[in-house]
Amino acid sequence: MASLDDIDFESSIYMMTEDMLRSIMNHLNLRELQSLATTSKELSGPAIEIIQTRVLKHDTGIKSVAFSPDGIMLATGAMDGMVRLWNVAKRCIVTHLQKSKNSINAVAFSPDGTCLAAGGDDNIVRLWSVESQELLQTLNAHDQWVSSIAWSEGLLATASDDKRVFLWMEKEEEKGKEWIIKKTILHHDGASSVALYKNKKNENEWQIATAGFDDPTVKIWTLAKEVLSIFSSPIKLKSYNMVLAFNSEGDLLAVGGNHLTVFQMNSLVQQQLEGHTNTVLGVAFNPTDPNLLASCSYDKTVRIWKRSANQSWSCSGVLTGHTKCVVSIAFSPDGKLLASGSLDGTVRL
Repeated sequence: MASLDDIDFESSIYMMTEDMLRSIMNHLNLRELQSLATTSKELSGPAIEIIQTRVLKHDTGIKSVAFSPDGIMLATGAMDGMVRLWNVAKRCIVTHLQKSKNSINAVAFSPDGTCLAAGGDDNIVRLWSVESQELLQTLNAHDQWVSSIAWSEGLLATASDDKRVFLWMEKEEEKGKEWIIKKTILHHDGASSVALYKNKKNENEWQIATAGFDDPTVKIWTLAKEVLSIFSSPIKLKSYNMVLAFNSEGDLLAVGGNHLTVFQMNSLVQQQLEGHTNTVLGVAFNPTDPNLLASCSYDKTVRIWKRSANQSWSCSGVLTGHTKCVVSIAFSPDGKLLASGSLDGTVRL
């Protein structure tokens, strides 16, 4: 395990509370801190406090971040082909799971936290044991680079530029449990993102949302008792390169891309959220507050959005500091930390 002295630290931790948004940032000089504080005062909505802390810096751009279900570890996938596990509290590397010449575009923990899935430009999804760092299974079904991974209890979904989204389920084989393809969802163009929501009232039912790179539609499906059916007609948006996320209640779907849009699942009524000045590259709902949303963008910022009692959305804060586009964001399971990964090589927690 690396010590704190072995790591090049840069900036910040973002912490959320129920009534107040806290943006926790640490920068290397007072002038930069003062600049950020001035920006915070100009925002409407909850106050933003700056508290000193430290965060991790990589040698290459970060493509994906994910918290473990217990919040103890953070997984990162980077352009250097490295999958890293970090201890969140100690801010240190626990282990390196993979090193290849191909960029890692997506990482996701299993719901029980025992496995980590990682996929990237080599078209492969690898499943790793978190405890032993052993490679458990290699999923070789995709013909093009893997763009997105979503993992819900009992279901693993992988999306790829090969125009396919595979839905995997675990099956008992002679040599042990293995993940096998149960269903395939086809897109007219490369699949850019997949999101899952498991029905809390029916353990054998999931909502699945998929989107494409150059296909301006979002497709929503229901998988019940291994039968895949269309939940609604494809939703057409004036957006491309879309990213997706369900909230913890499954009643809202956030869609990033050329625009940021939030759908109400029961009616598919949508609201476009204005603020980012460039493509939205990542979206994530707070797991403890289904009405709190974070988004990150090519404009180098992270924005926090809150839904009011009248169902309208407003921006609660803008988190700055990254020097290149912010590609991925993730909330900790308790909803108090927000991690952002950027092509500037930093992970801000």
